[in-house]
Order: sequence, then structure tokens, then C-alpha cells
Amino acid sequence: MAKGNKIDRIRNSAVEFDLKEAGDTSGIENVFSLDNKIYIQTKHGVYNLKLADEIDPNRTNILVQNSIQKVIHFDDKYSETEWIFRTAHALFQQDDGMSETINKDAVFKLCISMAMDFSYIQNAVKRIIADEKLEEVNFFENLSKTKSLLTPHSNDHEGALTTFLYKASHIHRDLFEIIKLAYPEMQNRKGMYSGFQKLLQEKYGKDDLFVRFVGDSLHQLNTIKNARNCYEHPKNGHQLHIRNYHQTKPNELMIPSFRIEHKDTPHGFVGISLFIETMLGNIASIVEGILVLICIKNPRSFGGFQYCIIENRDLMNQHRLSRYQWSLLPRA
Repeated sequence: MAKGNKIDRIRNSAVEFDLKEAGDTSGIENVFSLDNKIYIQTKHGVYNLKLADEIDPNRTNILVQNSIQKVIHFDDKYSETEWIFRTAHALFQQDDGMSETINKDAVFKLCISMAMDFSYIQNAVKRIIADEKLEEVNFFENLSKTKSLLTPHSNDHEGALTTFLYKASHIHRDLFEIIKLAYPEMQNRKGMYSGFQKLLQEKYGKDDLFVRFVGDSLHQLNTIKNARNCYEHPKNGHQLHIRNYHQTKPNELMIPSFRIEHKDTPHGFVGISLFIETMLGNIASIVEGILVLICIKNPRSFGGFQYCIIENRDLMNQHRLSRYQWSLLPRA
């Protein structure tokens, strides 16, 4: 290819992109690279910038352009997705308080994967909640108009539930990969999170905060795992029971719900949307807690100072900051 031809001049020039076309006018907060990919963070989410050379590395098509795609969505209010992303970015990218023995980029890459799954779940649950509100309005509007009621039927709720269980399992898997990066001994341990709790107890003692936190999280983690197994591999005493819209009393509409039949983690009938919303918040708390406690247990020193974790609880929601960040304190 001749030196300095048109396609080379275009590809070698400065990168230009416009987020306004995506409806995002909030301004760029941060640009970072990870795993040879460029990401742009704004108030409304995270975008992946894909250069034309990634699509057409041999530069054979001058029409191929740089492209940008939103991969993580932030809601107008401070949601679980943004909460996890900002915590991970502050702890593993923004400051350098983590022990050098842990691959921070590998941890952050897994955090990006988790944030994408959180974002996907949040969008899915918003759709079914909107469906519930619409069906409820239609149901009660028809009460006085017809002699018989048409009970609505949803084709989306079961799919939303199974998608949640699948994505939540991904989050648990990615979080456990982070645990193995921080505690390589877990590579050969059985029991996943229960095995991790036993390892922590051996290292820090049964009354340690990390040991107790993981122990308190086991029921939530096992509920997701067992619910997915019940759906994918049902058998007697081990299955999900899913109900669509139905009436239990005259003129009362019940939203789609389900129950978990499992000896270890049984759960009575609960609205699918309510279950997903509640569990999503619980999972976010578990993810954040384990990330923070890994950092607390694995800080690095800097001269006569020691890195530690501080909390920004009062500023988190108001200014959309990370709840936690690294700080340097003099060694005792």
C-alpha cells in the first residue's frame, strides 16, 4: 500500500466521535483502556470505542469508520450498575493502593463484565414492571366496561426470570474469579463460596469481618444457584413453579410470580419483578462488600505510609461518587 494514501491519512489522524447522536450530552468523565479496548465513561454510562482498524486491520475499505457502542447503562438515579462500576474503578484503576501481587487489570476486567450483567438485568426488569403497570391499568379500566374480564398473559416474565438467574450466575462466577486472583489457594479448593469462607476462617479466625460477611452472604448466593438448577434440571422436590397473571379474589389482579421448591433454599410465591429487584440489590451489596474486603486485606505500603480504604457514604448518592476509595495514612 502506497505511503500516505487516503485511507492511511484517515486512519492515522485524530479520533473523532460524537456522543450526542446517542442522546448523551452529559460530557466525558473518564477515558480508559482495558484489554486493548478503549472505554469512555459519562454520567449516563460506559461506551466502547472501536477503531476502524479493529474492523478492517488491513485497511482495504475506506468506508469503514470508527464506531461507538454503549455497553453499560447508568440510570438517572444512582443504580446498582453504576454503584458497582464506580466502586471497581476507584479501587482498581483510579488509585494504586492494591497489593502488587494482585493483577488489578484482570480484576477490573471482571468488574466490567459484572457491571454489564447488572445493566442487562436492570433493563429487563424495567420492561416487565412497565408491562405490569400497563396491564393493571387495562384490567381495571375494563372492569366497568365488560361483563367478563380478560385476564392478561405475559410472555416476558418467565424469560426475564430465567435471564436474571443466568446473568446472576455469571456475576457470581466473575466474582469468584476475582476471589481466586486475590487468594490463589482457592484454585484447588472445593465448595466455591463456602470453601472460601473456610479458607478465610483459617487465615483470619472465625470472628473476622470478612469471614462473617461471606457467611452471611451464602444463603443469597445459594438461592440463585439452586433456583437456576431447579429451572434447568427439574425433578421431584427440586423445581420452580411459575404462575402468570391470575386472580385470587374478585376484581384483584396478581402479577406473575414463582416459588422455589428446594430443601435447602425454599421460597414461597413472590412477584417475579419484586424478586429480581430485591435480589439485584442484595447481589450488588455482596459484590461490593467482597471487593472492598479484598482490598482491606491486601493493601500495599508506600514509604512510611499504609494504604487503607475510606468510605464516602454521605457523598455517594448526591455526587454519584464511589462509596469507597483508597487513602494513605501514616503507619502506626
